[in-house]
Amino acid sequence: MAINDLPQVDGASMNEDRSKNRLLSYFSRNAGFIAHEQTQDFGVDYKVELIAQGATNWAFDIQLKSVEKPKIILEGKYLSFSIKASTLNYLLRNDPVYGLLVIYDLGSNNLFFDYIDVLYLRLLEEREGISWGGNESLGVRIPTVNVIDTFKIAEIHNKFLQRFKNRVEMNSAHGANYGLPSIGVGHIKGLGFGSIEDAVTELRTKGAILLAQRDLWRVYELLEKLPRNQIVSDKEVLLVAAMAYNGVGKLADSTYYIERLSKKYALNESEQRSITFTSLKNKLGSGEIDRKTFVADAKLLLPSAGVSEELSLRLNILYFELGKIQGFERMSAELVAEFEELERMIAKVEDISQRNYLKATNLDNLAVIVSNERTEGMNRKVVFDQLGMKMEESQRQHYVDKDHMLHHWLNSGYVEIGRYALANNEFVLLAMVTSSSLKFWLNFQMDVLVFGEKGISREKTKLELKERIDIALETAKMLDVQKFLRQSYVLQCLAYELIFVSREWYEFEDSFNLGDIKDKMQRLEEEFELPTFVSQMEMLINIKRSGKHHGFSGVGSMVGMSDGQIRTYASYILESRYYPNAKLENILAEMYAFRNFHQRNDDNRFVLRILRPADRNLAYTFTHQFYAMDQKTGIQSLPSNDIDGILQSFGI
Repeated sequence: MAINDLPQVDGASMNEDRSKNRLLSYFSRNAGFIAHEQTQDFGVDYKVELIAQGATNWAFDIQLKSVEKPKIILEGKYLSFSIKASTLNYLLRNDPVYGLLVIYDLGSNNLFFDYIDVLYLRLLEEREGISWGGNESLGVRIPTVNVIDTFKIAEIHNKFLQRFKNRVEMNSAHGANYGLPSIGVGHIKGLGFGSIEDAVTELRTKGAILLAQRDLWRVYELLEKLPRNQIVSDKEVLLVAAMAYNGVGKLADSTYYIERLSKKYALNESEQRSITFTSLKNKLGSGEIDRKTFVADAKLLLPSAGVSEELSLRLNILYFELGKIQGFERMSAELVAEFEELERMIAKVEDISQRNYLKATNLDNLAVIVSNERTEGMNRKVVFDQLGMKMEESQRQHYVDKDHMLHHWLNSGYVEIGRYALANNEFVLLAMVTSSSLKFWLNFQMDVLVFGEKGISREKTKLELKERIDIALETAKMLDVQKFLRQSYVLQCLAYELIFVSREWYEFEDSFNLGDIKDKMQRLEEEFELPTFVSQMEMLINIKRSGKHHGFSGVGSMVGMSDGQIRTYASYILESRYYPNAKLENILAEMYAFRNFHQRNDDNRFVLRILRPADRNLAYTFTHQFYAMDQKTGIQSLPSNDIDGILQSFGI
């Protein structure tokens, strides 16, 4: 079938209005979307933001096209459509979340759709990895069963929500939960490489080493120089490509290369484990599986792994296990013990360079541990303050000593690895450890914004901010000279955030040229075709000043809490001794009742009241009863411990 035989877009304004109205009828606020039409033609018609208990700032792209007579092929299984390669390439930039291609059929009034990554993967398979030019028209296929209706729109919402959640979790847990710099790969322009043969040789001889040393950008840039069919024709290069494209977030490409490996080559056990683990990360990033499934399946690879593989797997598994810990969830002692065991294993690695890269990776895990401990302490302090209680001195000193020990351990590790990296010109390692330390410290500032500045020395904070901004900018300058421009960009983003919080929150004066930093960031964004950096500190400060975030939301926030989070909250109350004779199970019973009430009732007309003894010595020594009241009519239920029965009595 020739490209000209494919159906063409109907550009009439009336048809365009029909297609837009039909699309917006599904991608509505009621369905959990806020659709923003794009006025400039960059290959995207809509930026669609997800709603999940409020706005999320998570948005994906939609390309909307309309046809009068869709071309149905392969016995009715697919709708065939022509799309410019440049448009597809633009839509692929939003990896690993990607977006949707939606085709409106004027005749049936149906909206056919497919996920961009799935469509792209199908296209790669059909064309056997043959590359295409930017002006070429590509014939793509969309399954005819993919018709948007109320069930499919819910599926789309859930899938993109899971993708964004997993993307956050796959980034450094002590930074990315606040949206710290996580750059896409963009496109490569004007690379100073030699021949294709030179790129293949370097990938064969150094690809695995570069990956082990986290120099993903060098590997990626080498791979981008090669035609896809040449990557597929070389097993060693193909193995490197499958892992490298996963590492930079191009999950569809990684999935394609894994499929080619499985079909074309016999893999030994070690290679199969590496590819299986990479495939699990692809599935996690694309929202096919959740973190719990990922960790469980990854652990199945451990028994047959060699020492080096086991170490790599366990480092990754710990990283993902730590990342799933939410606010108000206590970290298990087993996770800290696993970090310590990994430290002992790393110390036995003979190659000093590899040992330091592994230590830097495990320091990321330690940073998450320290951040979780710090946030837990701040949560505990807020509960004590709300109850008007002071922590006993011995209790307070215990937490202070623990916090000091963990911070000393982390900072000593950063200094040790940073000195080694500088002394040995290990610039990728230097970038790793510098960005990790800055993200950790910026995360601390975010905790201060959320929980308050009480007990924080402004003079010390000013000095520390200046010191870290200097480190970020000086290291970025060094990386610029060595042509590690992507790593430099991340450090400049971090410097920007630190300067912003220094000026806008603390109102400190400084001599940094923020305009110059922004110009450098913009030049790198243009060179690598990266999305414009958006300051998360600015967003957080605006939310804080708006009064919508108070650090601790109280009883109403329990609606979204897990059992583990509620148990932690209750344990803080018990630990405060505000209710001297309380039993944990009685506090939990009340909290679970409040959660169930708020989950099932979103009408402010109804309130839940607790019959709690006025004497704190008696409170929570037994299970309290409660009742619901209709504030409009004054009608109230009979007191009971049965929250379900109370809600049913009001038809809730």
